[in-house]
Amino acid sequence: MRALTRGGGIHEDGLMIITQEIFEAFLHCPTKSHLFCRPDVPDATTSQKRRPEEESFQQRRSSRLHSSLPDHEVYTGTPTAETIKRKIYRMILDYTALATDLRAHLHGLELVRAAGTKNLTVDQYIPIRFVSAERISAAHGFLLAFDALVFSQAANTPLPQIGKLVHGRGFSTTTVVLTPLYTKVRSVIAAIWAQQASPTPPPLVLNKHCPQCQYASRCRQIATEADDLSLLAKINAKERQGYHEKGIFTVKQLSYTFRPRRRTGNHRKHEHALQALAIRTNQVHVIGPLTFTTEGTLVYFDVEGDPDCDLYYCVGLRYEAGGVTVQRSYWADSPEDEGTMWAACLRMLDGIDAPRLVHYGAYETTFLRQMGKRYPSPERTALLDPARPTHRLSRQPALNYLCTCVLSHLLQWPQRRSTLSRLPVVRTSGFGPCRPSLASRVGVLAEARSQTNAGHLQRRGLCRCPSGC
Repeated sequence: MRALTRGGGIHEDGLMIITQEIFEAFLHCPTKSHLFCRPDVPDATTSQKRRPEEESFQQRRSSRLHSSLPDHEVYTGTPTAETIKRKIYRMILDYTALATDLRAHLHGLELVRAAGTKNLTVDQYIPIRFVSAERISAAHGFLLAFDALVFSQAANTPLPQIGKLVHGRGFSTTTVVLTPLYTKVRSVIAAIWAQQASPTPPPLVLNKHCPQCQYASRCRQIATEADDLSLLAKINAKERQGYHEKGIFTVKQLSYTFRPRRRTGNHRKHEHALQALAIRTNQVHVIGPLTFTTEGTLVYFDVEGDPDCDLYYCVGLRYEAGGVTVQRSYWADSPEDEGTMWAACLRMLDGIDAPRLVHYGAYETTFLRQMGKRYPSPERTALLDPARPTHRLSRQPALNYLCTCVLSHLLQWPQRRSTLSRLPVVRTSGFGPCRPSLASRVGVLAEARSQTNAGHLQRRGLCRCPSGC
């Protein structure tokens, strides 16, 4: 490969360098890694720089580490391999490691003594990685192991046995045992080399990372034109491969394989063929008799949040009072404002006559549970106590059928119903664009109820909606 790639550089002999960006992209999606290495494929975003909050978090944490140690024990930059072997500095920040065909920017290196340290047999530098997210994932561990592997090759030192992830608002530190991760890291690197050497691109498969990817619109267009099975959000790789072995490659083909069967009980597993059938026929399927109970004041309730930061930043309420529609929204601009937002929301609910909360999916249920744990107080938790019949979470059967994605289909009935049915709805991701707005959902529910009365919802005794919620 002679062309310069966005993710890295080129040696004098024309060999591509695998960087952290390429490695991380492959962890999420082989197609993303392939496109990231091709300068002829435009991004949907203006740059590949890290998010501003990541940059800010790393700078703040680096400054905090630097200020906690004497100046003569801290080195900022990339010292020589001989300096590293002599172990002069206790902390090295912003270290760039360059091996033969690998490159990594390490946020920090800490000299740890073996005495008194578990899982460490010799004194050595261990990598440190700063992550702004509250919750760390497997990908963070593999990226830390990639840093350690490149550092070991660049400095010609033994592989670090452990590493540290500093994450979250409180700068929590998690020690990661790296030894078991090196096998996976090497296999990913080998797969990247094989992928770049192959003249054919990897199979395009939509996955959960798509909403965060700069190539999402490009890949979705290709998948839609091909009617690819990965348009069904809940189908996994093993199931997709099984369908391919049977000669089923498109959603339309899969839809013809569904056969309704008599079932006992209310629970049944998700059927991809039924989902495909609903998409092809533009029909919404519900289970059992559809009934509504509207006692009390129905309060349509919606929450948005950022799971990475473990923060809920918006609560929306909409209800009718005296024939007038009232809509309220409460915001948290920072984690410190979350409690104030929750208290204001509860004060509003306390002023409503016999409120019954109407919501979609489990995201709002989790929110209520988390608020009760984070901000416990008798006057707050009693308001939503299930023992109080006038202040309880609505669990009507219809709300289980008319979940978020079904309501999205009915929103523009029937003009764009087919298109919407192919879009995956992430109910718990916290990404605003992935979820319909509160006003849209409330309007949709009213329309869904009128459509139900008109007989447009098909009662087939089936339990899944077109997007598989």
